[in-house]
Amino acid sequence: MEDSLERLFEQYPKFTVEENDLDQYGRMRALEPGLVSSVPIDQANALHILGLHHRGQGLGAVTFFCLDNRLKKPKGSRYGRVDLVITDPAVRGLGVGRLLVACALLRLFDRNPGCIYSVSCLAAHAAIAKVLDQIGFEHRHMPERNYSHEEYRLRTPDEECEFRRRVWDLARECVRSVNYRLIQRRHAA
Repeated sequence: MEDSLERLFEQYPKFTVEENDLDQYGRMRALEPGLVSSVPIDQANALHILGLHHRGQGLGAVTFFCLDNRLKKPKGSRYGRVDLVITDPAVRGLGVGRLLVACALLRLFDRNPGCIYSVSCLAAHAAIAKVLDQIGFEHRHMPERNYSHEEYRLRTPDEECEFRRRVWDLARECVRSVNYRLIQRRHAA
C-alpha cells in the first residue's frame, strides 16, 4: 500500500504527521468547542485523526472517516468524509487547513483504493469550501445550518486517478507554501 503522506513530507523533515494523535486533537478541539462531528454515533470507531506538527509545534488536526453505504452493492460502496479541520490560531492564514484537508484526502484514498464512490465535507469555514472547490467538489450552501455541503462523486476508476492527481498536486503546493511561510515567520521573529 502506498503511503502518500510519507512521500509528501520526505523533503520536509521538520514536519510530522501523526495518526490517531489524540493529544493534538484534544488541544485543537478545545479551541473549537462548537464544531460537531458528522460521524454516525454507531460508527465512531471509524473516525481517523491526523495531527500535523512542525518542529514539534502542533499546527492542527483533521478527522475523517470512510464507511460502507449499506444501500449500495459491494463494488465502490464506500463513502469518505473529511470531518473536522482545526488549526491553531497562531498559524491561521498560512494554509495549514488546506494542507490538513489534502492530507486527509490522500490518506482516505491510500487506505480505500477503488472503493470510494463519493467523498464529502460539511465545511463550516469558507476557506475549506474554497479549497474543495479548487479540486472539483460540488458546492451546496446550507445557510440554515451555517455550513456548506461539499461533495465529489467518483464514477469511474479513471476519475479516481484524476482526482488523486489533483489532490496530490494540491498537497505538494500546500506543503511547500506552509513550509515557506513558517520559515519566513521564524526569520522575522
